[in-house]
Amino acid sequence: MTRHRISILLFLLPVLIIINPLISADQLLDIKLRTALYSTGEIKHTFWKKGSPTLIPDIPHKKTILQELADLKPTMSVEVMTRYETGLGNLHSERGLLSLYNTLRSISTMEGIEYFSASRNRMRTLFRESYVVDSPEGKQQLPDPLVDHMPAYSKIYIYQHDLTFGRNINSVEYFAYDDHLIMKTRNLTPMRYFFIPMVKAGNIINYFIFIPQEKDLLIYGLSSVHSLTFFGLEKRKEASFYNRIKAISSWLLATLPSQVSAGQSVTNQ
Repeated sequence: MTRHRISILLFLLPVLIIINPLISADQLLDIKLRTALYSTGEIKHTFWKKGSPTLIPDIPHKKTILQELADLKPTMSVEVMTRYETGLGNLHSERGLLSLYNTLRSISTMEGIEYFSASRNRMRTLFRESYVVDSPEGKQQLPDPLVDHMPAYSKIYIYQHDLTFGRNINSVEYFAYDDHLIMKTRNLTPMRYFFIPMVKAGNIINYFIFIPQEKDLLIYGLSSVHSLTFFGLEKRKEASFYNRIKAISSWLLATLPSQVSAGQSVTNQ
């Protein structure tokens, strides 16, 4: 009987390892970037028409991101890699990843979040309204699409009233892996700045990659745009993109504890 139990445990052990692996920063970044990240907590890079990203983690989706950037031909991109201590325990467990995934799908909680406005030099509301809609036409408001199990891929549509760029519909795509999550957004409507048409539909791509570590959470943010160039405003636009990436990261960290608690409550029932 004992020998039979040992055989079962030896059979299950590889399965358990496959379900909840932990991908470390050593596997994601070269030593120079890794050293900078762990000494400062954040590394940032801006690139223009002829530039290319340098901070994308070494994950399977990296080639797809690079190809999408090549197709977009962005006039400006900002990428940020940040290391956060969440104090929430094992986020790379199955339950931890699900809490993180549902936080990313809590679109309505983005309503009222703030960012630092580079043009106004003060904190300002980013989204006056934010919710899920039924289609790219955005005819019907839907509740946040929280789930009990993560699909490998999912796509939703959201409406957001951005106080700078107006009312817009975006697509949001989610990619779930065993050790990290990806959220990609793309504008489906043209975006205006002070009534000036700045960005055509489909010409802003945002990527967020969330990688739980033993005690930390690594967040990679990329915002790329193909737009008109207005000399004198480029530096301000660069700061604005950076501040928006930081605002989304802050929103996630502020909303995540409630999802972790909700997941624990369901598990304990």
